[in-house]
Amino acid sequence: MKTPRICFIHNFFIDFRNPLFEKLNEKFDLTMLMTRETLTTDDNMYQINYRKRPENVKYKIFSHSSFFSKYSIAWGIIPYLLFKDYDLIISTDPHVSETWMSFLISKLRRKKFVIWTETFEWKRAPRAKLIEPLINLICKNADACVAVGKKSREYFIKKGASKNKIFIAPDTAQSYKIIKKVNNPNLKNKKIILYLSRIVPYKGLDILIKSFANLEKEIKNSFLLIAGKGSFEQEAKDLAKNLGIKNIKFLGPVDKEHIGFYYSICDVFVLPSTFRDYDAECWGLVLNEAMAFGKPVISTDAVGGAYDLITDGVNGFRVKHGNVEDLYKALKTTLTNDGLRKRMGKESKKLIATKFNYGNMSKGFEEAVKYALSKQ
Repeated sequence: MKTPRICFIHNFFIDFRNPLFEKLNEKFDLTMLMTRETLTTDDNMYQINYRKRPENVKYKIFSHSSFFSKYSIAWGIIPYLLFKDYDLIISTDPHVSETWMSFLISKLRRKKFVIWTETFEWKRAPRAKLIEPLINLICKNADACVAVGKKSREYFIKKGASKNKIFIAPDTAQSYKIIKKVNNPNLKNKKIILYLSRIVPYKGLDILIKSFANLEKEIKNSFLLIAGKGSFEQEAKDLAKNLGIKNIKFLGPVDKEHIGFYYSICDVFVLPSTFRDYDAECWGLVLNEAMAFGKPVISTDAVGGAYDLITDGVNGFRVKHGNVEDLYKALKTTLTNDGLRKRMGKESKKLIATKFNYGNMSKGFEEAVKYALSKQ
């Protein structure tokens, strides 16, 4: 049987996605079509190798430019998809121009089309309503849909996709090792709460800081460790100062070799994201990363991955977004019960090992591709 030839459209190479591409390349004749050379934002929480290429995977990188001032597209992808020979297209994110173009070209050329997304339903910017009919059309008429979890599956269904053509590829993060330790005597004998993410408004760091201000008064050895950088950083620092918080440290961007160390020393990991500026947390891979270190995790109902990764009271807590009191209570419960915290950590580690791995993620894509190609 001939190996299916697949064009996989993605924005740029990033180290935590490369294992997926390598596994898919073992099953299919894969060509990655990258719409950017690298990430352009300055809000990276730590240094990631965006230029590393997966081994043995064919790829082509297209330049990216704007049109109509609002949207942009890698124009070179259009003639490539129009004239190259392949059996199926996989594209990610129904909100980007390349997905729209590749869907239309797949229909024109009678090729199979698979849409993959992490996103879920939340209040979008008013201009997003203009493209809503197109997104509905794509989700409804794609040959298969790949969701990363419960919330993105719900999104596909709401957009008109039939349930039988939706496949789950559980979102997976890379594993970090403790490559280099950081000497910091100020953290000895502390109950450490770790935040490691970009510091931008929708991440909800201000909610965590307000919750911690209450917690610090009761648990004197509690300590809030904040890793990352971003446009909201100074506001967060000013808030902590105004609240009189003592046991807090802003680390700034963390070198990759230090990430594993910070995960290893924390007692609980928190991702307090909320809905702001028409933005939200599609998944939250830092939860996967912390859980792989056997840590209890606390997140919110504004985080897509929290619905798959967290079972209340079992390996952590999912609280109401933007609710200072709910987050404070979850933190207090976790930090004041050593036995519970230990059991939660074990459950976190077991869940990541058994379900959220690259083998299961690639399997979801394989099932979607086989289903799409089997359709007449």
